[in-house]
Amino acid sequence: MFAGFLNLFKRNDHKKEHNGQLSILIIEKDVLVLNFLEKVLSKEGYRLFLTSEGKSGLQLAQTQKPNLILLDYHLQNPSGPEVCQQLKERDSTKNIPVVFLTTSTSSRSILEYFDLEAENYFPKPMKPRFLTSQVAQILEEYTQEVSS
Repeated sequence: MFAGFLNLFKRNDHKKEHNGQLSILIIEKDVLVLNFLEKVLSKEGYRLFLTSEGKSGLQLAQTQKPNLILLDYHLQNPSGPEVCQQLKERDSTKNIPVVFLTTSTSSRSILEYFDLEAENYFPKPMKPRFLTSQVAQILEEYTQEVSS
């Protein structure tokens, strides 16, 4: 993995959907979790962009304009909260829903996720059915808002 960056698919033409395919950017430092997410979500037909580093995740968000970003809260250099904050400050990415992937589910942590303007959080580990149903629901809501 060069510089922690895995871009498994070619760059698209910066549209919200590529040939009708919704896209998801996954920024996750744990390779096992990243592989799990890729395996489960690719079966659902999503176009995926994967990275294990926040810096490359910010670049991918800027260039690829995914429909959803799954973000490891516990990233380092920059941290998950810092990545989320930068995404929400940029005009080109501020409306993309961000979901934190986390092992921290205390009430205090959950409040922090929403204070950072995250759409939701998914506890790690998670079951494939939970992941696919939650992702589908968020993307359905997001695509309805964008088309309105």
